[in-house]
Amino acid sequence: MKRAVLTVVLTVLFLAIMPVSVFLVGWCVPAQFDETYYGELADMYERLTSSGKKKIVLIGTSGVAFGVEAALADEELEASGLGEYEVCKFGLYGALGTKLMLDLSRDHINSGDIVIFMPEFMDQTMSLYFSASDTWYSFDGSFGMFWELDSDNMGSMIGSYAGFTAEKVSYARDGKPQGSGIYAHSSFDEYGDLTNASRPYNTMSGGYDPDSMITFDSDMWTDDFVEYVNEYYEDISDAGAEMYYCFSPMNASAVTDASEEAIDAYAEYTEEVLDFGILGNPEDSIMEAGWFYDSNFHLNESGSIVYTAGLCESLKTRFGVTSPSSIEIPDMPEIPEETDEGEGNNEDVDCFVYEDVDGVWTVTGLTDEGALRTSLTVPYTAEGETVTAIAVEALQNDTVLEEIVIQENISRLRDSMFSGCTALRSIYLCQEDPSEIDVAFNLLDGVSEDCIIYVPADSLTLYIDDYFWGHYMGNIAGYET
Repeated sequence: MKRAVLTVVLTVLFLAIMPVSVFLVGWCVPAQFDETYYGELADMYERLTSSGKKKIVLIGTSGVAFGVEAALADEELEASGLGEYEVCKFGLYGALGTKLMLDLSRDHINSGDIVIFMPEFMDQTMSLYFSASDTWYSFDGSFGMFWELDSDNMGSMIGSYAGFTAEKVSYARDGKPQGSGIYAHSSFDEYGDLTNASRPYNTMSGGYDPDSMITFDSDMWTDDFVEYVNEYYEDISDAGAEMYYCFSPMNASAVTDASEEAIDAYAEYTEEVLDFGILGNPEDSIMEAGWFYDSNFHLNESGSIVYTAGLCESLKTRFGVTSPSSIEIPDMPEIPEETDEGEGNNEDVDCFVYEDVDGVWTVTGLTDEGALRTSLTVPYTAEGETVTAIAVEALQNDTVLEEIVIQENISRLRDSMFSGCTALRSIYLCQEDPSEIDVAFNLLDGVSEDCIIYVPADSLTLYIDDYFWGHYMGNIAGYET
């Protein structure tokens, strides 16, 4: 009743403070984000709310989308005599946060359902983080989900509605975003599985993302988040459902301490603070780098089969089913050998210091000459070796540098690598394919807000639509090559 009253009040306020023209434009302009990765949320919501069976609902973020094969799990449960259940994936994107997925699902968990809570090990996903702009993108064309939000998040959404409307109008005029590769709505099938685009093997430089290291730290769970999750459990428990915590897939190469002691201590902590138990063996979720794709939480095709098989075995144990698994475990995919016969601009080769770091020829600093330059191009080769990396500290605190060119040989840009570069205004990328240059979400930490990342004009849409580079949408522009 209280929630219904708040909804009515907020609706009245929304219509009272929002110019009618803005409201109508945002509502009536055709959906512009529905073909991107965001567009899958509406389909996940539809599957969740229209299921005619008992549901096993997996709640998290992209670890759910990339980690579980729902169709395969349904087949295994059917073969094990558990065909009354249907697996519903309800996790899409870290930028949407975990709280949104809890809120959207809360009223649609019924008696006999099982919720498996599997957030990624990140501050963003293990908190009450909420992004109004990203949520509008995922609601575009399916605005009914708006009414599932709590009053605080509704208020945030109302405050960002005008900006969202302006973006829609811009895309309606210039062409809507499509998403690229695996990060397009069309990559998902009717089960919410990523079967319509290829993710064959680990594409990360070095096999893991060093900017998203995984630490079993109890401080990651904020008190308000724990309270919110336990309240969610209480609500669905009252409805007759069960809930379990399950470790999401984790790249072993990115885990700072994968010892039995560290894992056991963390598992004990979760059992203390959460009002519901753990499903499965946490150690089984820490998987070799070869099973991952483009982040420490995104499994490749083979890896998702392995994780799904383990999840099904845990569920079968919960039901007391001892039949052998019918899921055929694939071999770990081999990573093709890199062949680099390219050439590039080496005119600034004497401006940098180089070092072999774990077999990778890496820029580790600037020479005296380089420290005086306002414009630098990271060389393609140096001392007969192809340069493929820039150490995170190599350029930090260079207060002279105004412009830097990153050629196609560089495979990763590190978080905060330009921190303290107060004069930096232009970062030029030569790479036409955004998937070939890894980036996390804090590249521009410590630089001016008006620093622009320039990419080849023909690739601008690809960068904006990219799962990782799209985070920098407001700081990306195209340049003619």
